[in-house]
Amino acid sequence: MKRFCNILAAVDLAYGDQLVSPELSPPNREVVRQAVNLAAESGARLVLYTSLDVSEDTQKLVARQQGAPGSFYDQAIQILKSIADEAAHRNVKVEVAVGIGSGWERLIERVKDYQHDLVIAGARDRNPISRLLFGSTAMKLLRYCPCTVWIAKPRTDVGRTTILAAHDLTDVGHRALELAASYARLSHGQLLVLHAFETTPHHGRAGSDVEAAERKVLSNAAQEKLCDSISRLEDCPATELVIRNGRADHEISLLVEQRAVDIVFMGTRSRTGLGAMFIGNTAERLLPELNCSVIAVKPS
Repeated sequence: MKRFCNILAAVDLAYGDQLVSPELSPPNREVVRQAVNLAAESGARLVLYTSLDVSEDTQKLVARQQGAPGSFYDQAIQILKSIADEAAHRNVKVEVAVGIGSGWERLIERVKDYQHDLVIAGARDRNPISRLLFGSTAMKLLRYCPCTVWIAKPRTDVGRTTILAAHDLTDVGHRALELAASYARLSHGQLLVLHAFETTPHHGRAGSDVEAAERKVLSNAAQEKLCDSISRLEDCPATELVIRNGRADHEISLLVEQRAVDIVFMGTRSRTGLGAMFIGNTAERLLPELNCSVIAVKPS
């Protein structure tokens, strides 16, 4: 994915009962792995970043202790530097930075101040209350971050990577497809392209005939537009088209389970601001449900 040149990897160093731990959780190990791989392949700048999310009183204490040996701030810097040193064998030049305060707010400030074009962050492991974690860093980044966001979840197998591009036939859908195709070439993975459409319910025999005709028209139109979108890609890998009648989030989730998808690329409605407040955003609805990584592409 050569279009990215300034990657910000969000590494959460809090693990277990420790505010700063040298042991990374599985999602954060995946963040580091993917960030280093992408930077190595694309020659991008990579910054490893963590934020010490503590109370206001503790923030003041940490700020006063910056640079002092043994402080939380110093421990965080040293851990990130050790991760950066491990990436040196991939010829990746890695910078490290530590912030103090709410993780998602500090990340977005960093994106705006340093013009990062991709943020990679980890997601919490799925559990029965995952739908209630609307305040999580991952969800806030999807909603408010002005650049593309990669929410990384650890893979459950080591076989060939399966990539899904969810295409809504818009410009941002085409951008998601471009990135998915680039990642498929990079990983030698299998690329699926999905479009889901909804039809108007009709009743009775005549209504079912009308609905069937509508499905055929919409399916044919979608196939034509998807083929056109694919034809505009340079060096597109082998692609399988999947066109389904149903709600987008349901069909994406179903296909992820059926084909053991490892990573989903999709567009989002808005970069930031009022448009970001729409809870109906497909990416937001899907994140707690999918047991795979998600890359949310923002409009230009």
